[in-house]
Amino acid sequence: MLRMFINHRERIYRYFPVLFIFFTVIIYYWPQVTMQAIPYSGDPAGTDLLQVHFPYLAYSSEKLKDLSLPLWTSRVGGGYPLFANGASSFFYPLTQIPFLFLPPLKAFVALFPLHALIAAMGMYWYCRTIGIKSWGATLAGITFAFSGYFVGHLKHVIYFMSASLTPLAFVCVSRFRITHSLKYALMLGVTLTSMLFAGSSQVVYQSILFLVLTTILYCIGTYYQRAITSPSWKERLTQGLSLIKTWGTFALLTALTFVTLSAVQVLPTWELAHHSTRELASSYSFATTFPFHPKNLLTFIEPFEFGNPAYLTYTENWNELTDRVGLFWENIGYLGLIPLLLSIVALPFMVRKRAWYYLVWLCALLFAIALVLGKYSPLYAWSFKWIPGFSSFRVPGRHLLWVDFSLAILAGYAFQQLVDLLLRARKIIFPKTVITLLGITLLGIAFFDLMVFGYHYNAMNKLKIKTWESAPHAATYLNQHNEYRFTTFFTGQYYQQLISLRGGWQNDLRWLTLVRELLPPDYSLFYRIESLPDYSPLPLGRSNSYYSITHTNMFDSVIAKGSPPSFDAYHLKDDTIKLLGLANVKYILSPVPLNSLLMNEAARMTINDASASVYLYELTIAQPKVYLTTNAVTVSSKDEAAATLMQSDYQAANAIVEYTTLPSLNAVQSHAAITSSEEGSYTVRTSTDGSALLVLNESWYPGWRATIDGNDTQIIPVNLAFQGIVVPKGEHTVRFQFQSKTFFWGAMISGIGWLMIILLTIQLLHRRWLTAHANVKSKIQNPE
Repeated sequence: MLRMFINHRERIYRYFPVLFIFFTVIIYYWPQVTMQAIPYSGDPAGTDLLQVHFPYLAYSSEKLKDLSLPLWTSRVGGGYPLFANGASSFFYPLTQIPFLFLPPLKAFVALFPLHALIAAMGMYWYCRTIGIKSWGATLAGITFAFSGYFVGHLKHVIYFMSASLTPLAFVCVSRFRITHSLKYALMLGVTLTSMLFAGSSQVVYQSILFLVLTTILYCIGTYYQRAITSPSWKERLTQGLSLIKTWGTFALLTALTFVTLSAVQVLPTWELAHHSTRELASSYSFATTFPFHPKNLLTFIEPFEFGNPAYLTYTENWNELTDRVGLFWENIGYLGLIPLLLSIVALPFMVRKRAWYYLVWLCALLFAIALVLGKYSPLYAWSFKWIPGFSSFRVPGRHLLWVDFSLAILAGYAFQQLVDLLLRARKIIFPKTVITLLGITLLGIAFFDLMVFGYHYNAMNKLKIKTWESAPHAATYLNQHNEYRFTTFFTGQYYQQLISLRGGWQNDLRWLTLVRELLPPDYSLFYRIESLPDYSPLPLGRSNSYYSITHTNMFDSVIAKGSPPSFDAYHLKDDTIKLLGLANVKYILSPVPLNSLLMNEAARMTINDASASVYLYELTIAQPKVYLTTNAVTVSSKDEAAATLMQSDYQAANAIVEYTTLPSLNAVQSHAAITSSEEGSYTVRTSTDGSALLVLNESWYPGWRATIDGNDTQIIPVNLAFQGIVVPKGEHTVRFQFQSKTFFWGAMISGIGWLMIILLTIQLLHRRWLTAHANVKSKIQNPE
């Protein structure tokens, strides 16, 4: 009986870390585990959480259920290559599986506890591989998973998911360091690819940067330890070359695996970057936008030292945010006072124990802090200039991932050293039970500290799923009139007005239903309607320019009535309405009254508060998705096309064509109608008595192919952002289809790579089975 009790207790001790981590995740994310609430945090203009990431993931799962690919969508931006954006996470199984079995909102909230558990357990595993025992590894796991980086980027789901996998990448490196088995190079390539499929290329790039840095530091330390024991310079040279060969082979195989497996995502994203508003290499001033001022280091002690956006006590001045103080959610790295103190205590232990390996993470910490400081650090400027790819990303505060990562490891190491110290002295001072209770207490306090911090910033239980499941009235109306697009006015201003009245998102979130009635970008993805604007991280350059032109100087007067004068309505300029109509926009949503002879009020939505309404207007002029015209103006470039659009005397019936020698357009009577359509594919029937220009109000982008009666024809950029072809006299069947060559070649490369990985995995499992079978057979034949 006593032996059973002892074995049972030992089993509890063995599984305690896993159980502790599991229950902390359950407690922290209880509103999400029970599918009650959507975790919420905002920003100056809305929230990426619900305006970008939820619609993208829900749309991606919708396409998977239809057994199709989200290569192109007509629902945002006048047409957009959604898959190339990367934020759809289409090939990431840990997003697709929940969406396959749960309603969209519930699947979405399930992603947070799932990836928090992955982050905590991954960090626990990594700490164990580098010699930290269970107590220290447990502290490191919860410190990392609930750190400021994850709290601040809960609104950026793709960062949250990608970052949760980073410890697994370091596990692969650590296991290779121990075993020198190249299978871990393949596993690292698979892990990095999974991180990319989760959606954040920036997290992947930073992970590679710190994998390289820590590996180089490790190799230097290893060589130094061997060199001081080798009197011969030839032996030291041989050891150095051997070390370079070993890790060079590992790095080369990892890179080859990653590039091959991820090509299906990398190639389309590379193409999109060339046609988006974001350049592949940004300017230094753009890269250091939203800086991390050195005074922000105080937030590691008091996270709300400079205010809390959740209660509107943080600055709302946009210039101050971009140039001086930065964004709160990008600059918060708080990981609790106990882990912070322990990470400081780690240094004496490292010196005393000569644990040089942990000095690697001390150096990585200092390097990460220098990068976080951005323009206040010369290292950031040097990295921007000399490290390949570094200039492609902005917001220096996102390197806080590696500050928190390093501090979590150092804190875990120091905590384990303290526990071991107490255990060695337990016979003199404390029994083991007291030490165990003390350890659990410290873990509990560290977790409680992080939970209080997280709940003070993110509203974890206030935005109920039930209140968000019903479709907005505006979406219901537009679904019944889906031949045309819509656009929205004053979305950001309305959000700011309502959040100011409520004093932040921690006080009241019921007002969000009013903002949702405006259908901010990219809600249209989820509600299956089409909008002109989009809110993607990589907006198309042409479409974004067109949208900017239509929304610049939109109003020529404000109608005021009464004495004293009171606001009545904004009067929309005729030119604005004509340009919107030219882009197939027929509906406008606005939280304030608008006025124009070229539009009528079609509906008014009032939610919760009778004094607040959202107005839906219908334009009297709007071009259909396809139309024929002979009134075309030729220009030589997209800049000239944009300049022509901005001319006040430009007529909406015209078509601005970027073509040097446009054929004569002489049709008098013409007709065009869409006979079948789906996203990325249109079949059009045309009938003309002469040649004419057929305009498709879908974004111009490489990969679109057009045929006339089965014969290929050239697609021309029309009206800056859209596309068209010249059709000859007579009746014809025209087909437009999006066929991404970059996706095709990427899929071919990745398909071969994944097939090889699967075959190698099967071979490895088969070998293990044969070895296990041989061992069992040997024991049977040769019993002891």
